[in-house]
Amino acid sequence: MRIEHIRGQVRAGHYLYSQHADIERQADELTFAQIEEALLHYRLYPTSSQVC
Repeated sequence: MRIEHIRGQVRAGHYLYSQHADIERQADELTFAQIEEALLHYRLYPTSSQVC
């Protein structure tokens, strides 16, 4: 899945949080708005396993 597709889904409000994701979000003291902000505006870098 490409980041632009994910961002489009976030903008449209077409996503769900898993119970595990919500537990981790709360443990990190993050708000839903902070998660959305990160998904919409921050640059993502591939991990070394994704680089050819």
